[in-house]
Amino acid sequence: MGNLRELIDRSRHQFLNHSSSRGNQSKLANGSYAAIDWTDPSVSVQELIVRNGEVEIGRQFHDRWPEDVTPAKSPQLAGEWLRQRIAKSGIAASNAVVSVPRRSVSLRLLELPQVDDDELAAVVSLQVESRPELASDGHVFDFLPLPVSASAVNRYVLLASVPKTVLEQIDETLAAAGLSVCASGVGELAVDSLTTVRVDGLTLNVLANYSKVEFVLSLAGVPVASHSTRMSDDNPDEIAQSIPNISARMIAALPDDLSSEVLSLVNLSGPHGSTLEQAARESCDCAVRLVNTPCNEAVRTLALLTSLSRDGHTLNFQSPRRPTDLKLAQRQQLTRYAAGVAVLAGLLGYWVHDEKSQLQNQLVTLQVSSQEQQELNDRGQKTLDAWQFVSAWQSSSVNWADEMHTFSEQLPEPGKGYLTRIQLEQPAGADVPVIRADGLAKEPEVAMAFNRKLMSIEGKYELQPHGIEPATRDSAFRSSFRVEAAIRNALTEIAPEQPK
Repeated sequence: MGNLRELIDRSRHQFLNHSSSRGNQSKLANGSYAAIDWTDPSVSVQELIVRNGEVEIGRQFHDRWPEDVTPAKSPQLAGEWLRQRIAKSGIAASNAVVSVPRRSVSLRLLELPQVDDDELAAVVSLQVESRPELASDGHVFDFLPLPVSASAVNRYVLLASVPKTVLEQIDETLAAAGLSVCASGVGELAVDSLTTVRVDGLTLNVLANYSKVEFVLSLAGVPVASHSTRMSDDNPDEIAQSIPNISARMIAALPDDLSSEVLSLVNLSGPHGSTLEQAARESCDCAVRLVNTPCNEAVRTLALLTSLSRDGHTLNFQSPRRPTDLKLAQRQQLTRYAAGVAVLAGLLGYWVHDEKSQLQNQLVTLQVSSQEQQELNDRGQKTLDAWQFVSAWQSSSVNWADEMHTFSEQLPEPGKGYLTRIQLEQPAGADVPVIRADGLAKEPEVAMAFNRKLMSIEGKYELQPHGIEPATRDSAFRSSFRVEAAIRNALTEIAPEQPK
């Protein structure tokens, strides 16, 4: 009987180890890497050396792709050109870490049911599979889980997706250049790793490059929102002075339980970080900190490699987080269960002629084994329940992503007005979906113009009139307004197929 118990315990241990395994983003090993900041018109390569979580900068260069030899036209020829350019610079690394262009990556903050960390990847995967625009055969996705409190009803993850064609073009070009891609992510979203300062509340990381400024809002080091704008060559102070308004809009767009957080710190980095510092300190009500780096022109790649070399807590499209193969785990579980039953039957047949007390002991052991097996089945039921939960959650037939895009194109110009709340409703039955929004405007005419723009889209919206009232909480925006727009020709998407 002891042999039977050992067999069941061993099978249970193996199953649990398999069912809890996940895609793991391990730290980068010590060594030299070619850190590549990839853009369509140009490419920057830095030789970064990792030593026990610290990153040193070696040789580097920046160059534009030749007009007739680009990765889009010929990855093979572009790779051969890049190989010669790397050899000329003296960079000897054979492994590459790539910062993917930010504009090629789509970000979504997903609200999920409150599930354990071991089940989170499965729930995110089901969310992705239910969205046609994120079909797994056309996109690669990874996600970052936000910290969750014990009292939270829901939890959130930042989902990032990039077209496979973008990654394949990068891989093919770098392979022709003699480089092996070991990690790829979004450098702008890893800038928080360049500072060890952590504060309660939200942090806004402002990466001020030569032509573009990226604003990344993060909570406990995890990005929750991103916004970009052009860098002003004539008056860069305008960018610094706009930080309070931009951060306020980004925070207002967060879910209610995240928008209650307070902005506690603004980090400035990049080539123009020091240019914005003085005006930012005068404009912001929170602490402002200039993040100094060994090379301000290589912030994206330096941030990505630093994050990967320390805790690996960043996006990595080469090694994305993935759930366990649930079907394989179920088959292995049934096989082990059948083996345990077969052994048990043999032992029971042997002991049936023995003493009554021995038979009773065997029956007790069988009951214990059955209870343990039921516990394993219950663990699998949690994942099934999560799938059903998410499937029910995705019952809406409206393609809200496209509806939000159409609606947001009608918003007032930046600086004239903004939304403080937006609510999307999909009523049951034959009722039409509705977008409800509250906002603030500098003048009543701005709100009226917004309503007129919505009504000008023929056959799209049916507006319910609401008054325009004086604002109470924002002295710069004196009028508050409410919009209730019924969508008469809503864009629809195909509902996900239920599993058989």
